Amino acid sequence: MENIRVYDPTTSWREKPFAYAPRPSRLEGLRLGLVENGKYNSAALLKRLAEAMTASCAIGTFKLWTKQSPSQPARAALLAEVAAECDIAVCGVGD
Repeated sequence: MENIRVYDPTTSWREKPFAYAPRPSRLEGLRLGLVENGKYNSAALLKRLAEAMTASCAIGTFKLWTKQSPSQPARAALLAEVAAECDIAVCGVGD
């Protein structure tokens, strides 16, 4: 009988500290940033979300950005621009 080697691809688990960003107490008048990943329907989904938030939460304005590639994280320059121009942000995907 042939020997079969089985490799365990897991590593030991270690808990990492995590903290959420501070949440605003209200959304009224805030500038909303939308970052979509470039997949089909992601821009449409985020625009509908912004329209719903405008109607129900009275956000001030919204602006949409598109990542360069769905498979890559957003570039630091894009995130810096969103942070400079917006009070809150939503990142979304499509398909």
